[in-house]
Amino acid sequence: MRITLLAALTLVLPLLLGFVLVDRLGRWAGCGDISGRYANSPRVSLNGSSALSVHPPPADRLPPTLRFVVAPVVSPKSSLKLYKLLSSYLAQQLGTRVELMPHDSYAGVNALLRHNKCDFAFVCTFPFVEGERDFGLRAIAIPQIGGKHVYYSYIIVRKGVAAKSLLDLRNRRFASADVLSNTGWVYPRYWLEQRSVKVKTFFSSHVLAGSHDRAVQAVTSGEADAAAVDSIVYDQLARTDPAVKKRTRIIQISPPFGMPPIVASPGLDPAMLKRIRNVLLQAHRTPGGREALQRLGFDRFVAYRPELYDSVRAMSRHLGSK
Repeated sequence: MRITLLAALTLVLPLLLGFVLVDRLGRWAGCGDISGRYANSPRVSLNGSSALSVHPPPADRLPPTLRFVVAPVVSPKSSLKLYKLLSSYLAQQLGTRVELMPHDSYAGVNALLRHNKCDFAFVCTFPFVEGERDFGLRAIAIPQIGGKHVYYSYIIVRKGVAAKSLLDLRNRRFASADVLSNTGWVYPRYWLEQRSVKVKTFFSSHVLAGSHDRAVQAVTSGEADAAAVDSIVYDQLARTDPAVKKRTRIIQISPPFGMPPIVASPGLDPAMLKRIRNVLLQAHRTPGGREALQRLGFDRFVAYRPELYDSVRAMSRHLGSK
């Protein structure tokens, strides 16, 4: 009996081990249930010629939403109208949702970019060079307007105010879009300090209007005697609002500065940055892109040119040493 039982075990055990081994090999080869650490492995399939072909997962997976923030060069309400068409165009070309997020302060936009709370943004020139230096902000593209890649700070006054330059505005009420605005405050502050003026006590008051269109409005309404404003915004308003030409005049124009750029947060994937750049640079070649550009008053987007921002970097270094 013992011999018979031992013989039976000798016959059965190899069979059982064989079944287990075949099952394991089948799972490892992809024939059985794939789970756990094998779930994300490249899938193996058979084509018509019975040859094996491997289909790896896409290398460039699109995020469900790209967050596009716009600094208050013009008021957030106006920004929403102006940039909505560009946002829709980008979403269509990129094949993903683009969430447009107008913001009410320049510092707030840089904070979102620094902490990767947004993916890309339209920012003012001075916050760009500050972010570039402090946390690796990256320029994607810059707008071209009227064939130019530069803009200016206009010092404007209410008609009737006797002044020929910033130096004539002592004890006057002065308006700016934001303290980080390149054309609205950085340039006039820098210009006055270069002439040994104590800016903190120079004006009787400093009105922070929140955007350039509102700074112009502060002058036309009589809330301020003078303002420093973005030349692009002022020129557009002068063409559409008769009160601007009627009630204001330009007394001083700054040297040229590189256009406010569209930038990427440090956390944006380089491949996605390149895709956004390509869409922007080619926008003027498509009907939808041209319509979006026309809404903004842009000719086209062009590649970033670092040298255009050297003068702003010099002002940043000067103000940072104070």
